[in-house]
Amino acid sequence: MAIPEFKRGDVGYVITATANMDLTGCTVRFLAQREGYPDPVIELAHTVTDAAAGEVEHSTDGTLEVGDYVTELEVMRGAEGPFTFPGTKTLPRFRVNQDLG
Repeated sequence: MAIPEFKRGDVGYVITATANMDLTGCTVRFLAQREGYPDPVIELAHTVTDAAAGEVEHSTDGTLEVGDYVTELEVMRGAEGPFTFPGTKTLPRFRVNQDLG
């Protein structure tokens, strides 16, 4: 499966992640980090689009630096957690390419 790609400065591309738990009433963080850089982990602005199905979306805002990113969801259910998704599976990825302009 190809990873989602867009260019630096692009807005409105949607990156979707899914936790295999019901997110109703949970606090969710959508985290990303550039691979191969000492960058800090960043929290992406996001919307829980289907809490029962665990679906979360980030719409790009043009502020991410060029590079390949890995992501994860960190979920708190009250005092329980954090629960991290995808757990032991391969981390969801996306790529930001350099804009020619």
